[in-house]
Order: sequence, then C-alpha cells, then structure tokens
Amino acid sequence: MDKNVAPSMKAGLAFALIGGIVAFFAMAFALAYAVDGSGMDTVADAGLYLLMAVLFFALAGGFTRYAQWTQNVLIFMAFLTLGAAIGGFAAGYFELWFGIIEAVLGALCVAAAFMNGTARFLALRQAQ
Repeated sequence: MDKNVAPSMKAGLAFALIGGIVAFFAMAFALAYAVDGSGMDTVADAGLYLLMAVLFFALAGGFTRYAQWTQNVLIFMAFLTLGAAIGGFAAGYFELWFGIIEAVLGALCVAAAFMNGTARFLALRQAQ
C-alpha cells in the first residue's frame, strides 16, 4: 500500500474487505445448503448475504487510495452497512455467528470512518 494513505484508511479497508469476504463465504454456504432441497428460503437468505457482501465491498472502495467520497458519504455508507448487518441479525435472517461478526466489522468500519486521519486524507484527496 501507499505510504501516504492514513493508517485509519488502511484499517477501514481491511475491516471492510474481511466483512465482504465473510459475507461472500456465508452466501456460498447458504447456496450449498439450498442444493440439498431445503427450499427457496435458503436462496433468499443467500441473497441477503450477497447484499452484505456488496455493501462491505462498496465500503472498502471508500477506504482506498483512490476514494472519491467525502467523509460524510463514507460515514453514511459505514452506518448503512452496520444498520443492514444489525437489521438482518435482529430480524432473524442471519445466523448468530454471521450477525455478530458482521456487526463488529461494521462498527470497526464506522470507527475508522470517524478518525482524524481518514478526514485529513479524504479532504486532501478531494482537493486534488
């Protein structure tokens, strides 16, 4: 990675990528269970896991060196991702382990989005 990127941006990128990868594997496992004839409920759950993967990967794009978002947009996306993780967990769509992991990673992304290093980096990026 670039040395000019703030450590908080690197941390946010790492947390978001891990969240996306975990969600992608959860989707694959849900689809594997759907093959055994358990019905369309599992396919719908796999779609929600895919939604979480897309949200986390989009959030990871906001933490990259070439981020085009302002800090406010990054914070909004981080809260949106965290809200989707908590909402899916509270509604019972996600497994216990998945909901806890995604909520913790979402909260870490929110914390990284609020850090001063992130604010300075994104402000300098917007000025270019």
